[in-house]
Amino acid sequence: MKIIIIGDGKVGYSLAEQLSQEDNDVTIIDKDPEALRKANENLDVLCIRGNGVSAKILFEAGIDKTDVLIAATA
Repeated sequence: MKIIIIGDGKVGYSLAEQLSQEDNDVTIIDKDPEALRKANENLDVLCIRGNGVSAKILFEAGIDKTDVLIAATA
């Protein structure tokens, strides 16, 4: 399943960790380069830096082929 998670804080990271271990195709969108670096180094996910409400960023993440979109923002 293709899943986009907007937000790479504690909740977003935990979701990405669990979902990627279940062989899902997970993409994380966040504005924080440090959070994305951590996810990129430790998880099998695609990380995109940007605003998760931007249509351009969402299409870059593959929103048109996504099964689930999760907003895990504060």
